[in-house]
Amino acid sequence: MDPELSLLTITVSTHNPFAPIQVTVAPSIERPVCSFYLKTGVCRYNERCHRTHNKPDITNTLLAVNMYSNFEMQYGLDDEYDFDIGLEFEDSERYENFKDFYYDVLPEFQRFGRIIMFKVCSNSEIHLRGNVYVQYETDYQAMQAYKALNTRYYAGRMVQCQFVNIPSWSAAICGLFEHGKCPKGRRCNYLHVFRNPPLKSIEKNKDEFKRKHKRSKSRERSKKKKKKSHH
Repeated sequence: MDPELSLLTITVSTHNPFAPIQVTVAPSIERPVCSFYLKTGVCRYNERCHRTHNKPDITNTLLAVNMYSNFEMQYGLDDEYDFDIGLEFEDSERYENFKDFYYDVLPEFQRFGRIIMFKVCSNSEIHLRGNVYVQYETDYQAMQAYKALNTRYYAGRMVQCQFVNIPSWSAAICGLFEHGKCPKGRRCNYLHVFRNPPLKSIEKNKDEFKRKHKRSKSRERSKKKKKKSHH
């Protein structure tokens, strides 16, 4: 026997081997997709929503959040107790206000490319209120518009743009509202959109819009002069 081996103490394990460690990995639970976000690009719960919001990087559709405003939207007339106040702002007046906005901002968006769809929301819910959707022919055109318009100011408020994906406009827009039959009224989570004026008259209406504002400014100046003359 090798003398070196005799110096070694050989120990033999007398207990059973340890069981292998088992690592249990909990299965990943996929949250269902938020149907409202999928259809309209927005959700009333925003980041608090328990469903998935698949936000796109760049698309051909731009959303200017809450860009449009009128009397009702400014004062948040969103329940039945505001009905009497809302009567002061009649449908015809409301639509004229929208037309002024439309003829003012549409040419600005058109500078960046051909527009396929231009929709403005009349909803009262804050996540839809005054939203302006602009679908371009290409992603590149939408990106150029985003770079130029995002964080600019319009009517004293910052323009906040984001990219959205609208798979179907007919699914995003409330069809019942268009027929005056939406049961949810102001609380609806689908788009209640203004009817766009005819595009063919846009140049004519732009000139009319400018003349109207010039007249209103001249009236304001004349009022100020009268006040000064009285003093």
